[in-house]
Amino acid sequence: MRTAPETPADVRRHNLARVLRHLSDHGPCSRGEAAAATGLAHGSLTALTADLVGRGLVREAGLVPGGGRGRPRRHLETVPDRVVSVAVRVTRERLHLAVADLSGRLGHRSDVAHSTPDGDPGALADALAAAVRETADAARDAHPGAHLAGAFLAVPGPVTAGGRVFSTDFGWPGPVDLGALLRDRLGEAAGPVTLANDANLAALAEYRALTVLRGAPPRSLAYLKADVGVGGGLVVDGRIEAGGHGVAGEPGHMPVAFDGPPCPCGGRGCLALYLGPEALT
Repeated sequence: MRTAPETPADVRRHNLARVLRHLSDHGPCSRGEAAAATGLAHGSLTALTADLVGRGLVREAGLVPGGGRGRPRRHLETVPDRVVSVAVRVTRERLHLAVADLSGRLGHRSDVAHSTPDGDPGALADALAAAVRETADAARDAHPGAHLAGAFLAVPGPVTAGGRVFSTDFGWPGPVDLGALLRDRLGEAAGPVTLANDANLAALAEYRALTVLRGAPPRSLAYLKADVGVGGGLVVDGRIEAGGHGVAGEPGHMPVAFDGPPCPCGGRGCLALYLGPEALT
């Protein structure tokens, strides 16, 4: 969700993230190049990069001739394996897990089948907790000394601004705080738990891929998918645009026929009933 920094600490954290993201996306560059790309003053950029170097997130990558008079430029680059996370994609029948570092490179992977009954979010949370705990242990073994940033879950169905998941795929009659159920089971074993809609994350991945392909970020991107039902996501200026209720860009349960057939979401004539894979096939 889009929020404006409120305190000097928030502003600093935001600027640290800008610098780190630029170095991650665009590879080694000098402090001057990073300052120009992020719009930060050179003095501020120098202080921020010193902080990132001190945290072990960034390192100096050697000297590069400046192409003119003056001292050679000292390039900076990220230290990808300084931070790792557990990435999980949740589907109706399987849990796909991987360990990812700052560069997005995947390490340990596993693919776990689950057969949790419809309407029982606790059973899904049990299966998730066991799989996430095992993957977190693998991350610590493969990356000793790295910081485990937490577990990040891509889930089917809208995720509200309050973090509740609305998923008809699992037969849940209403929004479920799946994150809270998982945190209760994991404790501190995997760090913070973050949930996001799978289509939103797919939209963000496509946005970043286009940025690399074109050499510049697109202004915005709309993404549609149809594997179970119809989902979608919006990205504006590099951020997921989820709207005030967390469901912007989700077309599957927009009614297109008010006298249409009943939908598991409680509505009638939703788009997914006509254009979803089940309906089409």
